[in-house]
Amino acid sequence: MLLIIPTGSMISVSATAGNNEMTIVIEDNGPGLPLGQETKVFDKFSRGEIESNKPGVGLGLALCKTIVEAHGGKIFAENRVNGGAPFYCDAATWYCSYTRRAVMKQLEF
Repeated sequence: MLLIIPTGSMISVSATAGNNEMTIVIEDNGPGLPLGQETKVFDKFSRGEIESNKPGVGLGLALCKTIVEAHGGKIFAENRVNGGAPFYCDAATWYCSYTRRAVMKQLEF
């Protein structure tokens, strides 16, 4: 969805952790999602527009959903009344901690 926000739009990334869960929020101040499409954007080959000259085949968010859910998390999006769309990714902190340790171990020489 980041491909369709207007040039000069703000993109914000934040994360919070607590209660054995971490939430990552990616949001923008673009036009938001098409009404009623807040869950459909995570479907395979969903591009938001039927015929579009914008690049992509509509698999990015579907892959994100598959990966997040495979690790016990959830991902969802919503529209804000004043425009923009925050995307939320909730993941178990045990997984995030495990992944960080695994990556750090791989970086050891």
